[in-house]
Amino acid sequence: MISEKIIERYLKGKATKDELDALKTYLAGKDLSVLKDQMAKDWSDSSDWDSELPKEISDDMLRSIKQKMAARKVPVLKRKRAMWLGAAAAVMLLIGISLTLWMKPTNQLLVHQTAFGEWKTLELPDGSSVKLNANSEISFASTWVEGSDRQVWLKGEAFFKVEKKPATNAKFKVFTENLQVEVLGTSFNVSSRGSRTDVFLEEGLIRLELGDREETLNPGDFLAYSKEEDAILERHNETTTELHTSWKDGVLELKDKSIEEILLKIEEIYGVKTKVLKPSLLKEVKTVSVPMDKLEVALPVLEGTFGTQIIIRDNQLIIQ
Repeated sequence: MISEKIIERYLKGKATKDELDALKTYLAGKDLSVLKDQMAKDWSDSSDWDSELPKEISDDMLRSIKQKMAARKVPVLKRKRAMWLGAAAAVMLLIGISLTLWMKPTNQLLVHQTAFGEWKTLELPDGSSVKLNANSEISFASTWVEGSDRQVWLKGEAFFKVEKKPATNAKFKVFTENLQVEVLGTSFNVSSRGSRTDVFLEEGLIRLELGDREETLNPGDFLAYSKEEDAILERHNETTTELHTSWKDGVLELKDKSIEEILLKIEEIYGVKTKVLKPSLLKEVKTVSVPMDKLEVALPVLEGTFGTQIIIRDNQLIIQ
């Protein structure tokens, strides 16, 4: 039996596996009255609204949750614990988007996606700009209330150039499945794929919410975090920005990375599979710079860097 307490626990990230299973089953059903009651409560508790939640709005919110749940593909992870944690994050993201964005009658949720090998530049409602890397998705409200916090949800990789709001000090927040980025006005890169999120700050100051703790980044700081492991995987300061932002100019630059890491990036960008016939190659460390517009242009460079021949067969790169 689903309850408002279970829904609240999901939104706080404290739900158990059994509670997750119960919520998934509940969302697949027709009677969503408990969730509607919870949304009505959140609506009435909000300082911005003093009226009841309109029925047509609550219906739109619930329809959005169910449609997104049906359309969302949850990746298969290696460990069972990781599987249900990832599913829980997906559920919380869907509910969170609906509760925070669909509650207001004038706001509609906009979703922009890029295909493999595609890049896109967008202007956000406040005048900020975002460059969306290949195989990525960003969601945000169609209109933002002046003075209110600005919020976007990201899957994949994007470079943000945020407009400062000195008159209101309105914050800009980026949500990923692993962490939350909060800024006042700055330029930064976020890459969130799988259980890892990388954040690189080019200019300004940002604060990261990592589970129960916070981290502050200064210009040049790079941080990689895994929610699954609840750990900071990397943190250091760099004097150059190109290694983390070169993709927005159409160039993929990877310095001192293993061939395994390089191939993973190629898979993410172009949607191909890779197979290495000599497993010992995977641990070799290389530095590579390749154009990102066409895979066939990048392959000769990769061959020269790896010192091997690469064959394309059925959307798979075979590294000999």
